[in-house]
Amino acid sequence: MGDFNEVLFDSEKQGGRRKYRVHLDEFKSTLDRNDLIDCQPAKGWFTWTRGSPDNPIIVERLDRFVATHTWLATHTNFLVHSEFADRSDHCYLVMDTDYKVMSPMQTERTEYFRFEDCWSNEPRCIERVAMAWTTTHGTVLDKIQAMGSALHHWQFHRASNNIVRIAKLQRQVNDGLANRNARLDVPKFKAIKKEL
Repeated sequence: MGDFNEVLFDSEKQGGRRKYRVHLDEFKSTLDRNDLIDCQPAKGWFTWTRGSPDNPIIVERLDRFVATHTWLATHTNFLVHSEFADRSDHCYLVMDTDYKVMSPMQTERTEYFRFEDCWSNEPRCIERVAMAWTTTHGTVLDKIQAMGSALHHWQFHRASNNIVRIAKLQRQVNDGLANRNARLDVPKFKAIKKEL
């Protein structure tokens, strides 16, 4: 597995200048000489992106898993896919060597409340604190506990909404990068990357 900095076929690049045919042929020849086979991803075709509002988007399949015939014969249930990474111009490339189709399972997670300083400027947070403080009778400790409870629920719903939104945006990016034959909607792709 690695960043080979080269593509095998013209379909593995969109945007920018075309790759020189001699480079594609040399890469194919190197894989053939070493008896290596390209393990194509089941999901996520392009693995590298570059672009900014001033420059056009370029997407390429630079990262890949390669394997020998022997390895492929002993690992018949492998699955390769890529996932968008918001902190890098390369996608995550993942290989599951013992892939099995499983039914979705829900796991319980414990959410812990922790006050984030950045919330202190959010109007909804300020409203929750004021309401909990003024409507709670008792000691200062009772009021602080009421504020913590109110903020915990507010933070949980806020985080849930953010997780859903981020997952939706990442799915849109992954879908855009996954199809090797479709043209990338560059303005939409840039807007999604900026929001992430």
